[in-house]
Amino acid sequence: MPEGRPEEVDLPADVRLGLEVSIALVDGVGVVEDEEWSQRLSRIGYRVAAVTGNDDAPYSFDVLDLEEPNAMALPGGFIFVTRGMMDAGLTDTEMAHVLGHEIAHVRQRHFDRASRLNSILSLAQTALMVGILMGVEEGNSYAPRVDTSEDPGVRDWSVGMSGKQALLQASSVFGGVLQALFERGYSRKLEFEADEWGDRFAADAGFDPEGGPRLLERLHERSFETHRYSYWRTHPYFTERLPRAERRAERLTAAQPPDDQDYRQRQAVFFASAAQKVREDEQALFLFERALKCEPSTVGSLPSALELVRFKKSRESREHELLRRYGPLIESYDRIIAKARASHPEWPELPAAAAEREALAAERDGLRAAQLEVVQGAAPPTQFLERFVENYPDDPRTPEISHRLGMQYLLGGRAGEAVERFSQLRRAENAGAWADSALTGMLGAIPKMDDLAACYGLIEAEGRKGDGAAGEIERAARARMDELVRGDLTFEKAGAFLSSWPETPWTADVRKQLDEKARETYLKGRVYEGLHEYQEALDAYYAILTLAPDSSAGKDAQDAVERIQTLAEES
Repeated sequence: MPEGRPEEVDLPADVRLGLEVSIALVDGVGVVEDEEWSQRLSRIGYRVAAVTGNDDAPYSFDVLDLEEPNAMALPGGFIFVTRGMMDAGLTDTEMAHVLGHEIAHVRQRHFDRASRLNSILSLAQTALMVGILMGVEEGNSYAPRVDTSEDPGVRDWSVGMSGKQALLQASSVFGGVLQALFERGYSRKLEFEADEWGDRFAADAGFDPEGGPRLLERLHERSFETHRYSYWRTHPYFTERLPRAERRAERLTAAQPPDDQDYRQRQAVFFASAAQKVREDEQALFLFERALKCEPSTVGSLPSALELVRFKKSRESREHELLRRYGPLIESYDRIIAKARASHPEWPELPAAAAEREALAAERDGLRAAQLEVVQGAAPPTQFLERFVENYPDDPRTPEISHRLGMQYLLGGRAGEAVERFSQLRRAENAGAWADSALTGMLGAIPKMDDLAACYGLIEAEGRKGDGAAGEIERAARARMDELVRGDLTFEKAGAFLSSWPETPWTADVRKQLDEKARETYLKGRVYEGLHEYQEALDAYYAILTLAPDSSAGKDAQDAVERIQTLAEES
């Protein structure tokens, strides 16, 4: 495969937007990688989607790791059901009506017809941009993170967490975006329309029409409306929807179940083709995983895991050979091989997987001399230092190169990453004398940190160790916290800190600044509202609701959002 980055694929605008928000959801909340659940959702979902007559829309079905029973659809056909909904004891027929309703929102393009939802999706894009503008430091283990699984079939690799994802994981912005996405509040007309088409799709797919009213009754009986992301809070109008569903069930008839294999194959081809062409590696992996989920009996399995790592390898082959990330690829192969040898030693692909792993290791080792020549030069690019440390962790020269990388981060204004690099070097078994240099580097980088959450995380991490070096680090971090809190915090960074660490010695001072920023933002929103610039006003109000919902301006912002949404519905 030729080297160089792929050309950007011409994804439809709604698919591109849905893809970006879906990745943020998966990174921020997490998905449940349960093979039985995934196969069940795909079996029911694609059976329903196959009868919609809309081959142009790619559909995917995933389980969000949230306890509240709910479901949601994003532009482009990315559909999510929560863990709580999967645990609700729904029959396949009832689940078909859940998915039919969400598919109908996509099929009928309700996103384009719901002004409220358009504003909310604009908020999601705004949150992503906030992450970029804030420059949240990458690779920072002191901020709250989402752990990755080492089970085959679960993503264990990426080119590095971007600032936008770090923000969405580490601050309350993500929680607010999630709440807004669930509480999208379709109008009565669009909810009724989604019920109508969803029940039709389910019946045309061979499911009992009575499943529609049974679903509504079951969800109502469970009183899910008391939860924050509950079904009845986000899918209202029960008293009107149930009689309509009962009348509809009387006139609908379950059709012969369709043969959806060709449809699923076309879906898989779309996702796999798009995955090969998009530039962003995280988007490519997400799309390729969806392609695998279109295929029966492979989700979370060894064949699926092997296909994923082979796809990752094909993506890496497009990079310059000295910039390829061999380390994570080899680790992925090692996990697959270990699992296969422990549980399926007769797996036919095991010898091929082992051979591919050894070929990768040989390719990596063959490049060691060329990589050393670059990284030991006068001014090696940061990316080459990163790759050497990642690809050759056991090389005797790696501690020195790792220290050089930390110093390069520091000189480049990336103090948080410098602290993390020096911290990792201090803990490395082969650090030797470089451990002392790493400590010196950390003490020099901490006064330049500008991330409150990361700085306090450092205090928490080092304070538990109790040794002399840890005490020095903790004191330096406390001094930096005092300086940062005395300064003028941004709205975003104050909100991110309180979301990550709500109870600290600095909480009261940070909250005071957050309240002031929230009130300033609310007044800006009121100015925009007075000028009838409603999108700008909504952006300001939603910023308050996501970053400072409990501030004195929070209730005013909520009232303002409802006021603007009422105007939109009446217009």
